[in-house]
Amino acid sequence: MTRKPRILLMALLAASLLSLGAQAQAAGWVAALKNTPAEDFDDEDLRLLLAAAAQSLNAEGEPAPVRWDNPATGAGGRFLVQGSSTAKNGQPCRSIRFWLHSKRYAEKTALWNACKDEQGRWRLGRPR
Repeated sequence: MTRKPRILLMALLAASLLSLGAQAQAAGWVAALKNTPAEDFDDEDLRLLLAAAAQSLNAEGEPAPVRWDNPATGAGGRFLVQGSSTAKNGQPCRSIRFWLHSKRYAEKTALWNACKDEQGRWRLGRPR
């Protein structure tokens, strides 16, 4: 699969798995995964990645790492919520660090913010 369809697939999966609602709202996930090992991921890798992200963001209590691995492709990673805050609109926000690797690329890490909108959907944006 070429790079452009892969990024579109990431947006569509993010929209469906994280209940973002519209492809345009998934743009935060596309930006977060661009130029990372995720560009090598197949459909199952992306499904596992986004399910782990949703599990991490929706977890209650003390943050714990959420890991995922696909032995068939050598891809994997983990997510860890590193802090919580409240947005101006009163909705919860979380800083989430993720680590990703693929068979071809060493592990990369990034820190992003995710805030819930009024409909309870997580929206991803760069930390300030």
